[in-house]
Amino acid sequence: NAKDIIFNSMRLWCIWLLASLWRAACEEGAGVLKSFYKLDDEIQETVWCGDDNSVILVRTESNSVYRSDDHGDTFVRITKKMHKSAEQIVDNSTEIGEVTRIIKLEADNKILLFVGNRGVFWISNNCGKSMKALNKEFMIAQVRPHPTDPNKLLATAVQNCKDDDDDLCFYGTHSLYLTENMGETWRQVATNVKQFDWLFDFVQTFRGMPQDRIFALTRTPTQDVLVMTDDFFKTRTALVNNCLEFRLRSTYLFAIKGFKGDEVHLLVATVKNRFEKFYRAVFPDIKLKMKNVHILDSSEGVIFLLTTRKPTAPFGRLYVSDSTGLRFRLALKSCLRSSVRGADFAKIQGLEGVYIANILEKNAAREYERMMEKDDVEEEEWVEEERKESTYFWSPRSQKRKDTRSFIINNVQTVITFNKGSIWKLLEPPKTDSKGKKTRCSLSDGCSLHLFLYVDTTVPILSQNSAPGIVLATGNLGKTRNPSGSMRRVYMSRDGGLKWTEAAKEEHVYEVADHGGLVLMGQLDTHVLCVDTCLLYTSDAADDMQCVDLGGRRIIKKKKKK
Repeated sequence: NAKDIIFNSMRLWCIWLLASLWRAACEEGAGVLKSFYKLDDEIQETVWCGDDNSVILVRTESNSVYRSDDHGDTFVRITKKMHKSAEQIVDNSTEIGEVTRIIKLEADNKILLFVGNRGVFWISNNCGKSMKALNKEFMIAQVRPHPTDPNKLLATAVQNCKDDDDDLCFYGTHSLYLTENMGETWRQVATNVKQFDWLFDFVQTFRGMPQDRIFALTRTPTQDVLVMTDDFFKTRTALVNNCLEFRLRSTYLFAIKGFKGDEVHLLVATVKNRFEKFYRAVFPDIKLKMKNVHILDSSEGVIFLLTTRKPTAPFGRLYVSDSTGLRFRLALKSCLRSSVRGADFAKIQGLEGVYIANILEKNAAREYERMMEKDDVEEEEWVEEERKESTYFWSPRSQKRKDTRSFIINNVQTVITFNKGSIWKLLEPPKTDSKGKKTRCSLSDGCSLHLFLYVDTTVPILSQNSAPGIVLATGNLGKTRNPSGSMRRVYMSRDGGLKWTEAAKEEHVYEVADHGGLVLMGQLDTHVLCVDTCLLYTSDAADDMQCVDLGGRRIIKKKKKK
């Protein structure tokens, strides 16, 4: 998607410029320092490496790799060096391929894994200064480094079922491989794997958990089974039969179990029982038949999840659990669904108990239910691509889909909770805009602030653990969210969503640094980023915005009207 590529590239560039701006500001007598380096394509991935994150690795859309060891002032293209090292271990240079992913190991922040799209990959133990090319007999589909042992890696490769009559080989599954010497040698430890993950983290260490425990979803001739192993599949224990998928989140292990027809049940295991015993989650509406479950958050000792009565429903019910993770209560009736994240729902990082969600306005929710019942129309797939389409081949069904989509996106409201979903309320609108003019919007008149969290936007909401209280998002004022791009503004909160101010007109990409002490915004143009575009930055929470032109020839200070 062109808009996503532009947004990601601008965001990564903003992050680099933030580091340069702040580092320069800390030098006595220094002005705003900028340096520019021309890359061969759009930025797809950026990795900071080392104890002080002074080394930056960049992978472009052309799969070229660049490295900087001076905080981004200069970059060196290292793709040729990597290719040359790989030529020593392959017979044909066409077997080398390109780098498609850069992974920094949790166990050692100086070790990097460069995953290739052929049989070659690279390992570096000094942030890419030097590296070793390694060859293997399979192409990596997924890779999981061990959280504490840098020598151990798990990787999957697409399973090659040579014999069509082989009942023990299933298309669409993977073979699982293990290395215990940082990629020098690999051995196959399992087949027919659909999903896998390490268990180990520091919480489990103090509970006597095996450091090499692995969970995997494997396919058998009759069903998919969630299994557990502590010895790399020499032995395995079946945990859940007819398991559709599993999720390991903090101190919870979730399993989605298929039931009658397309109905599913949610099973939960906790660290208290060593993740070895599952219990069925209990919901207040016992007659509810869940068809789809999305685990949204479990970072604060409770679980937020979204359920839908049909997998393609445009919105669902948001539930929150008690401290056991087994008993749930209804938090929101009509939370907007996201095809990527499960729901248009965000946790405010750095603060406890604060969450924001987009919902269907209550009268509109009732009307939507009536429309579905009256017309007996099956709810359509609510995916990103469909919402971006502007034309459809006309038919009664496609016209109904278009009308339903329009009805929903024009009746979305944003709500916030400060107590883990017990009470939700509309966002308080700012009294003045970024130019000091009155907004004439108040909750008493039914007007509030509505935000684009993840759905229908290329610039998602931003909050960070390192900058508690600072929240940036794109939105508009009104009774509901306005899908028109011309009405979108950038809003900022300094107190975790309690109060908001308008930070900029029109859509911008944004980034935060130095614990919220520095905020950078660049105006988003979905077609091209003009050379005279002004990059706004502030070191006082948007009270005083300063502007730097991309050419670096002048600095224009823009003072907000008080």
